[in-house]
Amino acid sequence: LIKGPRLILIDSILDSLNTAPRNDILTLLKKTAKKHKFAFVLSTNSLASAYSHATTIAVIIDNNIHQIADPQTIYYAPSTTDIALFTGEGSLYPVTVLNNNVIKIENEIHEAPLPANLIGEKKLNLFIRANQIFFNPTSDIEITIMDIKFMGSISIYTVKTSTGHHLTLADYTANEYKVGEKVGINFQFTSFPLFKIKETVPTQYAQISV
Repeated sequence: LIKGPRLILIDSILDSLNTAPRNDILTLLKKTAKKHKFAFVLSTNSLASAYSHATTIAVIIDNNIHQIADPQTIYYAPSTTDIALFTGEGSLYPVTVLNNNVIKIENEIHEAPLPANLIGEKKLNLFIRANQIFFNPTSDIEITIMDIKFMGSISIYTVKTSTGHHLTLADYTANEYKVGEKVGINFQFTSFPLFKIKETVPTQYAQISV
């Protein structure tokens, strides 16, 4: 800082820290950058750090930049299935396109205007985040609970639909469902990341620069 840099590059040195000290350092760094009028590029594997502290995120997979955007766009409108699978707990799920503005998921109909490159497609993959699926015992969309991971204030369920597809569901309500139990679900969407159906291998490693 003595030499008054315009840009500071920071490698993944903060990723080994616990959440609280990592956030404290990043908050201090942002205040210092604003005070001394410099920018910084941070390379990190922490999604939480990228979402909460970055103004712009570049997602790098296999040494190539796949998307550059603000955190909200990366989260709600990932440009590829690899980015969708890396940047959030969720599942790719095949949906039927009824017209260019309507899709069918199981027996639910949702308005979802298609981007220009997907118009004319009859089947698409929708990335459904775990927090967009809710238990509803009165729903006629029935699933079977395959696995449960208790994580304190949240439980992560792996469920299978009647059509044999698997979904990941995040439950914050302390339900006491058991593995093997059948229960209803509903979807509540805030965005519709849609992709052409193709063979997709979930990315095992990706790096985010912020």
